[in-house]
Amino acid sequence: MPSMSAPLLPPTDSPPRIPIPIAVTGHRRIPAEEVAALRARVAVVLTALQERYAASELLLLSGLAEGADRLVAEVAHEHGIPVVGVLPMPAADYRADFGDAVDAFEQSLAACRSVIELPGPAGPAPAARDACYARLGDYLARHGLILLAL
Repeated sequence: MPSMSAPLLPPTDSPPRIPIPIAVTGHRRIPAEEVAALRARVAVVLTALQERYAASELLLLSGLAEGADRLVAEVAHEHGIPVVGVLPMPAADYRADFGDAVDAFEQSLAACRSVIELPGPAGPAPAARDACYARLGDYLARHGLILLAL
């Protein structure tokens, strides 16, 4: 057991950066003509958050789905904000939801700082998958201190 007089954190020249989790949710199908404007707006918001919370580390929590999730994750990476992938089910089951876009999902997954696979039944049954997505929404709402909704 550590001594009560020992410091909890090693001494440093600067205080530790406390992370601020940002969650993202939104539409999967964003019209192509709106993507550039949305990317620009998300960039403005993330820049403002970085300036406002410069003493903290921002983290993006994303389900990595097509559309809003990936768009915000890409912009976060461009701004040096780490992404934590929060998957609504095991990755092996989740891949089935992406069809032809599975390669883009794999790239997004590989770029994450870490990945959280939420527990629970998945499988092909629509009701089970719906429950997984509901748990993802609940997780993001509970763990994100800031929510970006597109």
